[in-house]
Amino acid sequence: MAVIGFLALWHLPRILGPDRVSRHAIELSDAVATFAEMLRDTLSAAAGLQQAVLAAAPLAPEPITAPCTRLAEQIDSGTPLAQAVAAWADQVADRHADVVAGCLIIASRRQSGNTAAVLNNVAASAREQASIRRRAVASQAKPRTSVRVTICVVLALFGMLMFGDPPFMAPYNTLHGQVVLVVASGVFGVALLWMDKILHPDPEPRVLTHLATIADSRQAVAAW
Repeated sequence: MAVIGFLALWHLPRILGPDRVSRHAIELSDAVATFAEMLRDTLSAAAGLQQAVLAAAPLAPEPITAPCTRLAEQIDSGTPLAQAVAAWADQVADRHADVVAGCLIIASRRQSGNTAAVLNNVAASAREQASIRRRAVASQAKPRTSVRVTICVVLALFGMLMFGDPPFMAPYNTLHGQVVLVVASGVFGVALLWMDKILHPDPEPRVLTHLATIADSRQAVAAW
């Protein structure tokens, strides 16, 4: 019972609590999209690439405020734009931020008039991803409520039996009863872990994970 109680206290808050992971992913996608749109608009006003980054960084949305502030500080201190942007992407740790960083790295190596258009496409993709996540979270609201009700009813019933009817729980004091309790709790725990896996999918993997190496390389980067 002590082991089961410890495991329950460790895992139940994640299942019963709000879905902070999905909410953070949505806010991050929206923030990256907004930052890409700011860069696009600044570049469309005939500003240089570095000037565009310095102008947009202080106005970045809350989820990426700290990485953007660090990005502006690195550029002001003389760090090459490509290296600063690669470090920014690693700090944000979002696949759309990686694409934005890759676009800026290529633009810093090869002047291209397509940079604003690429940033516009990245922003649209990030917005669409955030919209998909919102719909997924909304569709999970009913199953999540059902899971919470089921867990609360089971725990309440178990607590009533354990403290309100000790003779009913007496057989679990034996070795055979402990085995049955472990098996029953294991089945219930596996079901909860399975539901947690469904309600909290793994984050999307990053694709461009070697931007720092590309930024440090002296080789020419082909334009798109």
